[in-house]
Amino acid sequence: MTDKLTPMPILTLSNIEKYYGASHVVKNLNLAIEAGEFLTILGPSGCGKTTTLRMIGGFELPTSGTITLKDEDISLLPPYKRHVNTVFQNYALFPNMNVEQNIAFGLKQKKGTEKMSASQIQQRVEEMLQMVQMTDFSRRKPQELSGGQQQRIAIARAVANNPEILLLDEPLGALDLKLRKQMQSELKSLQKRLGKTFVYVTHDQEEALTMSDRIAVMNGGNLEQIGTSNEMYYHPETPFVAEFIGESNKFEARATKTQNDGSASISAGSVYFPVSASTHKDPLREGQKVIVFLRPEAIRIHPANTRNEGALKGILQEIIFVGSTRKYRIDLKGELLLTALETTLGEASYSVGDEVALSWKPEDCSIFA
Repeated sequence: MTDKLTPMPILTLSNIEKYYGASHVVKNLNLAIEAGEFLTILGPSGCGKTTTLRMIGGFELPTSGTITLKDEDISLLPPYKRHVNTVFQNYALFPNMNVEQNIAFGLKQKKGTEKMSASQIQQRVEEMLQMVQMTDFSRRKPQELSGGQQQRIAIARAVANNPEILLLDEPLGALDLKLRKQMQSELKSLQKRLGKTFVYVTHDQEEALTMSDRIAVMNGGNLEQIGTSNEMYYHPETPFVAEFIGESNKFEARATKTQNDGSASISAGSVYFPVSASTHKDPLREGQKVIVFLRPEAIRIHPANTRNEGALKGILQEIIFVGSTRKYRIDLKGELLLTALETTLGEASYSVGDEVALSWKPEDCSIFA
């Protein structure tokens, strides 16, 4: 039996630092991107994600560190000398050119051995139009297209030059919600068909979770965690990731009883519950203060007279209808207010003022010192 080979990275960022004057915007960033993957750089405004993308594209130069594409150091190369293309948020299409001319523009700039004949350019343009299903719109100007159609043309123009990596800087930001969701699916499908490496920047966590093979979460210039959507959501490595990805109940508590196997009892005031060893990276000490994150969908709501051992009693204070789900706000002994989710099938199971019981599994929390 042979060992499974680890994919070789197509792009490596090593010890990247970026300063704007005294402002330190990217801090010792180390990131390896695999060939053919859809990697999303996710984070709030000002976290350094767009600056990182611009350094990969050559529009910004790192203050220090190395960017390697395959075996080539591209850290100081201008954008046109990198096998990387960028799709900007505003698409940057030429308004005076039609769709066909926009796609052909970059192909006509090729020089030397890469120079293409008119027939080769036309063939490549037609291939790109078919790829993004825009053949019937080849003679239209950008202003005659919808936002989703403009995005497709921007991608077609970027892909036409056959780059090793396609960089996308929040390209769905200008679209309405319904079109964004449609384009998320189309973009992911297109990436799979092309087999290209996509590096995508967004502040929208749902977008990242939906589209990505892996997600790199940044905060304050630092890389907090990199992993799959499942790892980010269920196994956050830092409090920031636990709070930023998805929705969580967050509260302070204390470890009261600890076991040799790593499990423990946690108390938030007089509210006690058990946790397993998988909920925390480092062993807990009795009396240690901790921050607890608990997903609303992990909480089960039961009638107050449930026989579920360990269930916690509380009073239902508020019900919020959110389309496919209901949010229940439950007060436990006046010491802890938790949000639980229930899928909306018919009428609500409980009413405001009801006494209910809550439970969750010992492994459902994420706990940090």
